[in-house]
Amino acid sequence: MSATATDNAGVAQAAAATPVSGVASAASGRFEYIDGLRGIASIMVVIGHLADAAEDKHPGILGPGVIDIADFGRYGVQIFFVLSGFVIAHSVSAGAYSFGYLGRFVGRRFVRLDLPYWSVIAMEVCLLWLSGMVAAQFVRDLPSFPQIVANAFYVQSFVGEKHILPVFWTLCYEVQFYLVFVLSLVLLTKLREAGASQSATRTLGSVALGLSFCWSLSIYLGLLPTPHQALFVDRWFQFSLGVITYLYYRNLCSWVPVVAALALCGFGGVIFGYDAYRTTSTLFTVATSIAILASLRFSWWNSLLIGPTVQFLGRISYSLYLLHVAIGWRATVVVREVLGAHYTTLTAYLAFFVGVGVSVLGSWIMYLLIEGPAIKLARRIRLPQRRTAAPG
Repeated sequence: MSATATDNAGVAQAAAATPVSGVASAASGRFEYIDGLRGIASIMVVIGHLADAAEDKHPGILGPGVIDIADFGRYGVQIFFVLSGFVIAHSVSAGAYSFGYLGRFVGRRFVRLDLPYWSVIAMEVCLLWLSGMVAAQFVRDLPSFPQIVANAFYVQSFVGEKHILPVFWTLCYEVQFYLVFVLSLVLLTKLREAGASQSATRTLGSVALGLSFCWSLSIYLGLLPTPHQALFVDRWFQFSLGVITYLYYRNLCSWVPVVAALALCGFGGVIFGYDAYRTTSTLFTVATSIAILASLRFSWWNSLLIGPTVQFLGRISYSLYLLHVAIGWRATVVVREVLGAHYTTLTAYLAFFVGVGVSVLGSWIMYLLIEGPAIKLARRIRLPQRRTAAPG
């Protein structure tokens, strides 16, 4: 990833007038393939968790190999992180970066993400209380007030509190990704305003992006120690690969840094991955970037994930990711417990599909009532845009 490969860390110099390619919906300006890929990732995670719920206390009841297939659900997170890098790079590509811009960006992400997130925290606390009232075997300790506050502000791992729901760890990482990425763009802009040359800021941004990618990948593969378990640094390489993929799409870097990043990630995982998960997850990371690039280049590939079902799953993916453990897992367990001694392979599949159905239905309702309005409200927070030169 050479110093000349990106333009002021890539995004900072993106031209506001560059059109979004035909892979984005003409009506919404969204990347439909990426929405579909997000839907695939979310249902992968759901299937993985709820298959575990159906087999809990009854190992192997779903049949040979089913859990091995469902286990691929844990690789959905790799897809999410790469997509986040691409999408966030796109969303800030025309920004007039300043500390005010950073503040507005934080406010916009707060409205977009936190309103649904806080709703799920409140729902989970209520469900924990109700579960304990219904049956003794469902009694669980309610989260303490410090735990709720820490989770609400994504700092639970820093202060030694547990995640209220296990999927919350990824949101803590996402928030750190966003803040560090946008802050880096602001600081590069400040350096430029202070008199640094465009070439110097471009070089600094390129070197920082390349070195941080290599550092993060080395931490993830166990070659270097992590500074702190709560920090995002071990997954930064996935987010930054999404950024690099976006830079290539916008012609802000050549194919060299993209190929270099893909090669380092793929071969690094195969050679240095100290367990099957590390190896496979790096390959999923590479595959996600390649899939995005293919969708930008080939219309036939892009058309694979623009059907109504996968687009629907993409639209509700955030709500689905948040809710499936809170309600889908419980629905699966309730069916399992009600059947008791009559729990067979057939009824295990029934419990599993009930959990998936409840998750999708609940997420759709949450999208309509909470997430959708939150998206509309977030769009009212305008991010300052760079001025473009008038046509000559």
